[in-house]
Parts: sequence; C-alpha cells; structure tokens
Amino acid sequence: MGKFPDLVRATAYTIPRCSSTSTTGSAPGRTSSCRWDRIADARAELNENYARELMELHTLGVDGGYTQKDVTEVARAFTGWTIDRPQTDGHFIFRRGMHDGGEKIVLGQRIPAAAGVTTASA
Repeated sequence: MGKFPDLVRATAYTIPRCSSTSTTGSAPGRTSSCRWDRIADARAELNENYARELMELHTLGVDGGYTQKDVTEVARAFTGWTIDRPQTDGHFIFRRGMHDGGEKIVLGQRIPAAAGVTTASA
C-alpha cells in the first residue's frame, strides 16, 4: 500500500479528476467552473473545485476548520496544473505561465513565493 502523499499526488495528476473537479485551465484571477472549451481563455480563471475536494474529501473533512480563504489559496497553488491536448491524448502538464507564483497562506502555514511544482512528473 502506498503513502498518503503519493495517493493525493496521484489524484491531482489524473485525467478524470482534471475533467470533472478540475484545475484544468486554472489560472489566477477568477473563480468559475472550468470546461474543456475554455482552455484558450484559461489565464482569466481560478478553479476551486479540486482544492475544496482535496480539503473536504481527502484530508480535513467538511468541518475541518478551513475557511474559504484557505480553499482559494490551495486553488492558487494548483494554478498551471492542466491537461495538454485534452480532446485527443490528453496528459498532465504544468504550465509555468499560468501559475500564480505568489506567496500563499493555507491553514496558517506560509507557502513562500515561487515554491512548489516546477515540472510535470505524473
């Protein structure tokens, strides 16, 4: 049996997750649901679906003590995580130009600017 961080990482990189509760096309700026046909306009959108799922279902639970601000900060951390060519043979890709590299604070813990994933390793 694998380790919990590996399980969470695997869910973040999967195509089914990316097509339903996704960060597909997630970028700093706005909150909205993301659809495959919006990828070209992705830089304007921030998708909080996976961030909320990660906190509610995979880690802390519905009453886990997090706030809407925490959800938004986690979503910012996942910006740039997207699918390359989703209509064909889509696979996970990290797009640095779509990533919000600023400092984030989640559950009172500081994530320094420019920290986190820099390459796709699904």
